[in-house]
Amino acid sequence: PHVRAIVANSLAGLGKKSPEAAAAIARAGTMPVLQALSTLPDEAQKAAADKAIAFITPNIIMYEPLLEMVDAAQHAPHTLPVPLQALAALLAEAEDAGRLQAHFVASGHMRALQAKRAGADPRLKKAIDAFNATFPEEVVEQLQPGYEDGLIARIGEGEEED
Repeated sequence: PHVRAIVANSLAGLGKKSPEAAAAIARAGTMPVLQALSTLPDEAQKAAADKAIAFITPNIIMYEPLLEMVDAAQHAPHTLPVPLQALAALLAEAEDAGRLQAHFVASGHMRALQAKRAGADPRLKKAIDAFNATFPEEVVEQLQPGYEDGLIARIGEGEEED
């Protein structure tokens, strides 16, 4: 087996044990590396990385590492549902959820996520829907693709009636 697969399997074993272990792994910047590893053609490395991501991520209870994973998913799209589900769980429990939600929206992540939903596979759609459920409905609605066009059209209709 390749050394990277062995390391990924070891990290999976450590990270699934506790939030403290997952936090240490996340703080070391390992999660985006595992996401990149999961895109390599070597099946053993890919499987080990995917396993590590699946085992470690649910135990990460910190916003920044999960946001890094969302960003890294641009290069490893199949990994996006896992950090989204973890973020949804974090936002449902966090005392400062409003601040974290505001950051996610202001940084453009929420709008980008809504744009991905249209062409997403069922697994990603489910993760996005779970994540969206942690936000006020009107925020999600306003960040949907085409919302502005519909709003402008309604304004234009109102002007025609005058």
